[in-house]
Amino acid sequence: DGRPIWGVFAVSRILHDNYPADKLALFRTTLYTLLRPETDMLIDLFDENLGYEYFYDLSHLNQLGAIEISRRIAGYIKD
Repeated sequence: DGRPIWGVFAVSRILHDNYPADKLALFRTTLYTLLRPETDMLIDLFDENLGYEYFYDLSHLNQLGAIEISRRIAGYIKD
């Protein structure tokens, strides 16, 4: 299937919990206006609850995190 997949990745719990709600809402609203629902797929992992062991730093996954997120993305695509 050649449809575009848009992604919003997970961040560490401390960044997630302290991200400004108004900025996140604006980002998601803007993103949804750009999507073409008939062809595009959005995988929003921002609210995924990953432990700190999955992160290289607060906003970047390490190898373990990349494997876990890849597994979750595959699950979304299969559904």
